[in-house]
Amino acid sequence: MRLLSFLTFPLLLTVNVGGQSSTTLIKVRTSDTVKVDLPSNPSTGFKWSVSNREGTAQIDSVRHAYLKTAVGIPSLGGVDRWEFKAVASGTVKITFVYQRPWDKGKPAMVREYVVEVGD
Repeated sequence: MRLLSFLTFPLLLTVNVGGQSSTTLIKVRTSDTVKVDLPSNPSTGFKWSVSNREGTAQIDSVRHAYLKTAVGIPSLGGVDRWEFKAVASGTVKITFVYQRPWDKGKPAMVREYVVEVGD
C-alpha cells in the first residue's frame, strides 16, 4: 500500500486562479491511500468541508482530523487532514471549501482535487 501526502509529496499539477482556488491532479492505484492537508485556523471561525464529490472512481473516506501546528500557542493554526482510500478505477473530483458556517456567500478558499484511480 502506498501513502501519498499532499503536504510532502510533489504534486502532479496545480493551477491557482486569483489566489482563491486551485485544482490539483493526482494519479493513484487502487488500494492507495491519499492524504490531503489543508491549512486551517479554526480560531478565526473558518473551517474546511467537502462541498462536492463527483465522478466514476470510488474512494472511501478514511479519516478527517485537525492537527495543530504547535502545541501551546493559541490561534496559530494548523492543518485539516483528510484521508481517502482508492478502491475502484475511474476519476473523481473532490471540492473542499474554506468558510465560516454562518457565511452564505463566496468561500474564502476553494481547493479541488481530481483523483485518477488506475490499476
